[in-house]
Amino acid sequence: MAIVDRDPYQSTPRRRVVVAIYLVAGLLAAGTIGFRLVEGWPWFTCLYFSVITLATIGFNEPAGMTDSGRAFTIVLVLGGVGTLGYSLTLLVQVLIQGELLETREKRRMQKRLENLKDHFIICGAGRVGSLVGHGLVGEGADFVVVEREREVAETITAEGWVVLLGDATREDVLERAGIDRARGLVCALPTDSDNVYTALTARDLAPDLMIVARANEESTMPKLRKAGANKVISPLRTGAQQIVQALTQPSVLQFLELATGDDALDLGLEEVAVQSGSTIDGTSLRDSGIRSRFDVIIVAIVRPGGDMLFNPTAETRVSGGDKIVAVGRRAGLDGLAELSLPEGTAGK
Repeated sequence: MAIVDRDPYQSTPRRRVVVAIYLVAGLLAAGTIGFRLVEGWPWFTCLYFSVITLATIGFNEPAGMTDSGRAFTIVLVLGGVGTLGYSLTLLVQVLIQGELLETREKRRMQKRLENLKDHFIICGAGRVGSLVGHGLVGEGADFVVVEREREVAETITAEGWVVLLGDATREDVLERAGIDRARGLVCALPTDSDNVYTALTARDLAPDLMIVARANEESTMPKLRKAGANKVISPLRTGAQQIVQALTQPSVLQFLELATGDDALDLGLEEVAVQSGSTIDGTSLRDSGIRSRFDVIIVAIVRPGGDMLFNPTAETRVSGGDKIVAVGRRAGLDGLAELSLPEGTAGK
């Protein structure tokens, strides 16, 4: 995911506000102290006359005011009014610039959102949603995050992610997220009830969309499936299974971590879609030369209807629409992916 360049003047408004505050505070302090030294009035009276002098609202000259006081008042008016006006100008510029920047950022975000296609929609930017987002960044996949909390949305926007501020349970919000053009949707909201409602809404809008939902409670998993989720993940159950594997089958867990993690061995477990018209379309695994050419292991083949063939034999044929689940080095998996494309399109 490309990171949006930040405005090089992004920190300037804050500095301008600080400068304006210091200028106004300095003027009031100078006027108060000056009247105190020249006229000897009480501190509050000195502050009061400093304020109304700088505000140019006019006042009757106090009885007994000396020429020194009048001279100081002239200096305060001539020097202070201009400085006060400059300070107010800075504040107005900050307000206007903030509005313009916000408007420009909204337009830029909307344009990026409208250009997304075959992307993923992450509903919720909590701990699970954020990890999913970082994982998709690592895969180079496009995605949009739907988040209802403004502070959270602003935080992840700073990372360069496309963010839509809104409630993911609402149809209009999912439509703005491009659900009709999306490749998949993740329900990662804090509560199971929101995830169920989001899955139900998304399935109604996109009958063929791949929906993966997070479940906090075991009892919610069947509800999420009924609501339309293709896959339901329980972080608690998955974590418990990994703990058991670490205790009883550490080598198995190590292999899974190597196959699915980002490690120095460059080993990967990936799904490759076979396109109609590719070189291996309609051939057996033996004749395809996948193992000899790319040194990858075919773990399973998923048919278009969803049937999965584990550990297929060398005589098993692959066809367009099948998905090959393979383990191997990155270079080999990339070669298999290129071989699965229609002839004449590889490398393009």
